[in-house]
Amino acid sequence: MTTRRRRRIHLSERLLFALVLASGPAIASVQPVTVPLHAHANKFGRSECDRGYRKNGASCARLALPTNSHLDDSGAAWDCDSGYERNVASCIARTN
Repeated sequence: MTTRRRRRIHLSERLLFALVLASGPAIASVQPVTVPLHAHANKFGRSECDRGYRKNGASCARLALPTNSHLDDSGAAWDCDSGYERNVASCIARTN
């Protein structure tokens, strides 16, 4: 190996080392996320309630499903089953 090539390798190693050192504070400043029970961290690192649970302050509370209802596509709310319509917090049979 020539002297010139060794110098080039050493320079690359020094640059890599300098980049790692410079990124140290940025990596160290990442704060851990506290994820409550019945939740998970989303792709942005924030906590998100699991399907069937709704945010309640800093925790996740089970979503109460009325009779003749089901979870909607989001999993954070409910819809009435076919043949029923929403009436405040319940599902009543449709009258045609």
